[in-house]
Amino acid sequence: MAEITKLNVAELDFDTIKLNLKDYFGSQSEFTDHNFDGSAISVLLDILAYNTHYNAYYLNMLASESFLDSAQLRDSVVAKASMLGYTPRSVRGSQAYVNLNITASDSPASITVDKDTQFTSTVNGTSFTFATANSTVITPVSGNYIANDVLIRQGVPLTFKYTVNTANTEQKFLLPNANTDTNTLVVSVQESAADTNTSVYALASDITTVNATSNVYFMNEHSSGQFRVQFGDGVLGRKPITGNIVFLNSLVSEGTETNGANTFSAASTVGGYSTVSVVTANSAIGGLNKETIESIKFNAPKNYEAQN
Repeated sequence: MAEITKLNVAELDFDTIKLNLKDYFGSQSEFTDHNFDGSAISVLLDILAYNTHYNAYYLNMLASESFLDSAQLRDSVVAKASMLGYTPRSVRGSQAYVNLNITASDSPASITVDKDTQFTSTVNGTSFTFATANSTVITPVSGNYIANDVLIRQGVPLTFKYTVNTANTEQKFLLPNANTDTNTLVVSVQESAADTNTSVYALASDITTVNATSNVYFMNEHSSGQFRVQFGDGVLGRKPITGNIVFLNSLVSEGTETNGANTFSAASTVGGYSTVSVVTANSAIGGLNKETIESIKFNAPKNYEAQN
């Protein structure tokens, strides 16, 4: 056999890589009498072939995950979409409208039904939590405390609290639950533990209107499907200072599972009263699961091309 001066490295398949190694070594004068299939060197060839195959596979996957069209991992797709200014849709809780009739024997001047007052509904044998989207003040009409078309949204209300420490460059303001409905997110910043003055921040949608003192936040999908809230840097948006307390209030929802819920009951007292009649005005609709990888791939470039 003529001596092979260059090893063929064009193949990626393990068996072909090993065969190329055998042909290369077999053509060298130092190994002319070796039986590569029956000697210990076969194990060494296996190791070399496996190492080459693993490296080729890794580099192939690395290249694949570097482009939006070919990426398969959600974190990779989300990262590429963010470069186009696209934030994937979170889970969306279904919405329903209910009519409330509260019995209040003490006849107050009004009853306030607070935001996030909870109700329950059962769908396919599973109980789910709904919460009022807004605060409602009910004044009596002919002695009856009735509120019609009260909007309730599916989800469990959760609040996450962070104390700002600007010295910690790794600090992140995360919504830890991957099922957070970002449509329900309310971001507020309290001055300090001693100063309870609080400002509500809005999601930035047009940076041309944002200045150094704008109370805005930015949001993107972080790792593991969690969403991350980011604040301004003192140029684009107000920058929090050490000691500020950040509150992230939102619902954790179940997506499409609660669509069609049509019977609701109060989970506890409503406005401080326990005798409450709940009549469904409109069954729950609009629940959506988190945006899929395929949908992100399709929508991100279109969103960029249209510039929102």
